[in-house]
Amino acid sequence: MPDTYSVNLVITCFVFNPYITTWLIRCFLFNPLHKFLQIQRDRFFRYRHKSTINMFT
Repeated sequence: MPDTYSVNLVITCFVFNPYITTWLIRCFLFNPLHKFLQIQRDRFFRYRHKSTINMFT
């Protein structure tokens, strides 16, 4: 268990450094989210495409 001073220091560094914060958010939040949305979109379009083909044949 680290002492509270170093923990506070680390938290302060991360919270008050917007570059690190945005980088972390981008890495851990937006990348998986973006991938997930892309997969969903691909699935959706593939599904729609299939159904339109089925409709026309």
